[in-house]
Amino acid sequence: MELQWGKKYRVSAFLLCLMGVLLSACANKSVSGQLSGKSKHWEVALAYQYHDDSDGSEKVTVKYLGKDVLVVGNVLVMVKDSNNTTNQQNVMLDEKGTAIIESVVQPNANPEKKNVQVELQWNGFKEVVSLK
Repeated sequence: MELQWGKKYRVSAFLLCLMGVLLSACANKSVSGQLSGKSKHWEVALAYQYHDDSDGSEKVTVKYLGKDVLVVGNVLVMVKDSNNTTNQQNVMLDEKGTAIIESVVQPNANPEKKNVQVELQWNGFKEVVSLK
């Protein structure tokens, strides 16, 4: 009789541990997605992944749509989320007219990507690309 009582406790303890593991796995939320947009001279894509308990990431890809990439020079890229600048970098385009900006985002970053705009400044010009 005593042996069966011990089995009940072991099964109960096992089930409790299993439920704890399942609940903790469900609690770690991860949100990912991609937004993109286009203007007269630029095409922009923003890929993001956010986590509750660890650093997330954002990757912004900008592509110049004009013909002469060599005259573009430095490009100031500012990612704005609800009027706050969340990322600002000065980049040089490669020979294909593309630049990639990767950044690490703190845990619990705001996963709601609404009203995201990317402002690009180059050679005295400025364009804003709205991302959807």
